[in-house]
Amino acid sequence: PEMPISIVDLGLIYGVAVDESGHCEVELTLTYSGCPAREMLTNDVRCAAETAPGVDEAEVRLRYSPEWTVDMVTDEGKETLREFGLSV
Repeated sequence: PEMPISIVDLGLIYGVAVDESGHCEVELTLTYSGCPAREMLTNDVRCAAETAPGVDEAEVRLRYSPEWTVDMVTDEGKETLREFGLSV
């Protein structure tokens, strides 16, 4: 939350699936398992998914495998992080 980068560009979204009944499941990871923003991020992702067309309800599942690494950040995300002052 303190970085100006989307969680998609950060590589935290592992998958999104929507079934025919409008149920959406988002697989999300965190940069580390003890992330203090866990509840905020999972709630924000769930709320965002529920605003998508065709989605009636959403569920967010945390996954820690594979473990998140900086290699998962998109090229655009890495550029944003460099502009923010981080070395990636």
